[in-house]
Amino acid sequence: MSKYANYYPNEFRVQVYGTNTSQPLKTDNQGQLIIKKIIEPMNVIQVPVFVSQKLQGVQVTGIPQKWLQQDVATLREYSYLLHNVGSVTVVATLLIAPESTGPWVTDGLAQVLEPEKAKVMNPNFFLRYLAVELVKIDNQGPDGIVDIYFQGHS
Repeated sequence: MSKYANYYPNEFRVQVYGTNTSQPLKTDNQGQLIIKKIIEPMNVIQVPVFVSQKLQGVQVTGIPQKWLQQDVATLREYSYLLHNVGSVTVVATLLIAPESTGPWVTDGLAQVLEPEKAKVMNPNFFLRYLAVELVKIDNQGPDGIVDIYFQGHS
């Protein structure tokens, strides 16, 4: 037998070192790691996020247009308030999409906004991106005018 080889399995041992390289990690006679102190997880305080945006005086034509697109991935609740400040009736529809570039699909039924009236719209389904589409009902006459408000929180 060589003086450098150990042929007896009961004499084999491995030592593992942590960040303190002068002391190996301690184990019990079963080879289980001995833990002196369990570190408690840190309590993470989440600061609520509030988001508010508005577009006032949006001109609504007979061609449907998408307005005030939002990334709602980190928001728990969110809504649009639409205020028709013009003199013509406008139709509003919420649009949702998995990506900012689309594909955009309608989320629920269109809402009719009579002149001088306001409505709150909430999505029925979740996709990361949300927007509102506006179009006036009558293609004749003046354009509609709508104020759009978006608010949400985490």
